[in-house]
Amino acid sequence: MKYLGGKFRIARELSKVILATTPERSLYWEPFIGGGNVFEHVAPHFRKITGSDAHHDLMLMWQALRDGWVPPDSINEQEYMELKHSEPSARRAFAGFGCSFGGKWFAGYARGNSRDYAGESKRALVRQNAAWSSSDIDFRCMSYTEFDPAPGTGHTVGAYVPVSVTSLSHIRFATWAYDFCYTGCVVTAAMMSAFSAGQPWTLEEVQGTPVGGHCVPLVGYDATYLYCVTWGAIQPIAWSAWDVMASEAWAVMTGELVTAGDDGHGLNLAALQADLARLN
Repeated sequence: MKYLGGKFRIARELSKVILATTPERSLYWEPFIGGGNVFEHVAPHFRKITGSDAHHDLMLMWQALRDGWVPPDSINEQEYMELKHSEPSARRAFAGFGCSFGGKWFAGYARGNSRDYAGESKRALVRQNAAWSSSDIDFRCMSYTEFDPAPGTGHTVGAYVPVSVTSLSHIRFATWAYDFCYTGCVVTAAMMSAFSAGQPWTLEEVQGTPVGGHCVPLVGYDATYLYCVTWGAIQPIAWSAWDVMASEAWAVMTGELVTAGDDGHGLNLAALQADLARLN
């Protein structure tokens, strides 16, 4: 289904990375199911699967599909506007995402002389639902912060704070001090082609039309490039490209760092935690 930030173009490659690093296939939980593109390829390989998201309408739609609901063949503009102001429902989710320009939630009715937006979304949803229909599947409306892994598993975040994406000195410091900087960016088709060809992302690649959003950790930098981890590899990013593609950045203090009590760079973590506690 059309969904802003969806991973349709890269879902197969992302799923290969996920499956290659998960030899144990008992449970798969996707906390940001969104348009379901990655979920479609990964979920059938696990015995029990759960998809969740904080968007009420979206999860009502996934639940209804699982239970046999069939999306409509079309949504006219009048109904689109009526659904925009109606109560949450599967049909409202279908209209709000699948029939909206760019797949953005009720961002405007998608028109096209020769393109059938509702039909495209319906066919995608039917295909996705068939992919995991034989699995033990559960859909839940919940935030990722409510996810409670089994005791003794997973990783924790001790603290996090936003970093200005336009301040290169802040980006460098966060990457150096905490070993990585968690960032959000847009992705263009040219960026995907450059990655596949083993080429860096330069200003030329990032200036195209975005095909989706992406989250990447920055793990290093030098005078020419930033370096991020994406799709199972290290990807160089030219500094000039970063200014155009970046949308958000976060400095993250991991649970392992808190437990160790020493970041290796001389920061006083105890004092930092005390300062953060006072902010709360």
